[in-house]
Amino acid sequence: MTEVFVTIPKSKVVNKPTQTGVVKKMNTTEGNKIYMSDLNYGQGFKNGITDSKIIFYDAQTSPYLDTYGAVMNECGVLEGFPANVGIVKLKKKASAQEPMASFFNKQEYNVFDLIDVNEKRFFNSDRIALIEHFYGNWFVIGYDFYDGSYQNKLGQAKLYNVKTKQFIDIAEKDYNNVVSLGYYGFHGITSFIIQNYRFIHGSYQSLNTECYKLPSLSNSEIFMEKKLGGQDKWKAFIVVDPTPSKSSRNYNRFVYYCDANDRIIKLELTMDEAIELR
Repeated sequence: MTEVFVTIPKSKVVNKPTQTGVVKKMNTTEGNKIYMSDLNYGQGFKNGITDSKIIFYDAQTSPYLDTYGAVMNECGVLEGFPANVGIVKLKKKASAQEPMASFFNKQEYNVFDLIDVNEKRFFNSDRIALIEHFYGNWFVIGYDFYDGSYQNKLGQAKLYNVKTKQFIDIAEKDYNNVVSLGYYGFHGITSFIIQNYRFIHGSYQSLNTECYKLPSLSNSEIFMEKKLGGQDKWKAFIVVDPTPSKSSRNYNRFVYYCDANDRIIKLELTMDEAIELR
């Protein structure tokens, strides 16, 4: 096993049909956190606590095909989704910017970005083909291409911390010159991002409480507990599957996980270990 540590430095809403864009400018200081919960049909975002609209468009005129943001329940925000941040999938399309397998080079994708409560884009780049929340301040950013039919295949991929502004490259590519992130099933969900239910509200919880309803451990969670020495050692992980050829089976995979201190750590797994994750 190879283990690499990457250390991170520590009013009234207008509801008229013609009102679009940012409803009211917000103070985005730490003292006034706004959790941006998404509205349906790409219409924008609402305040996850008060339900008042922050950004609102008519679905037909919205620049966004879809929006994704903080998920709230009576106990708080889930998976540490950061304040003053939302994910947008734009109606605008782009195509691959670097050579990949010929099939992938012909694919178009909808551009993604992160925005704040004033609708300011973080990256403003047509190269971003996918953004998903990883855990806490960390997001998975995919570039140049996206195909999610069997695995999540991306031209390039990075982990990005919205607080520190730091990127971590996911460098391992397969024979198609794309980054392949494997899907895994857990608790009735299939996803390429596995998030630890025991950190669902930020702090670790080992017992059932009013806010923590803990299911039985899935195979992937059992493996991580055995590998790392406890369920309290990780908050979320992804698995990179850099198959060297179409017929290859016996090759190593890589796990990138967020530890209890919000560091990103990379593990190299043997084929047998990767099978245990399933």
